[in-house]
Amino acid sequence: MSAADFAFYYELVQKGALNASEICVEVSDYGEPRGLIGLEGFKIVMLFVDPDEFGQGIGTSLIRHAEALKGSVLQVDVNEQNELKWEEIL
Repeated sequence: MSAADFAFYYELVQKGALNASEICVEVSDYGEPRGLIGLEGFKIVMLFVDPDEFGQGIGTSLIRHAEALKGSVLQVDVNEQNELKWEEIL
């Protein structure tokens, strides 16, 4: 994320943009955040994993947690600037 993107989202959060979201955080044994998922109803509106933790199953764990909370029918909101392709994820 660029510095400009960070500043943009920081301002949104400061103004309460996440008030409608249910946020779940995966933390390490030491209490450090490793990733988070944001839900609005049955929609996943954000999923972030610390790049140092990629490949550890954190994203999968967060999605499974969301399924346990909301059921297996979830929607996903994908940002157009997301450069990953499904083939790279699967």
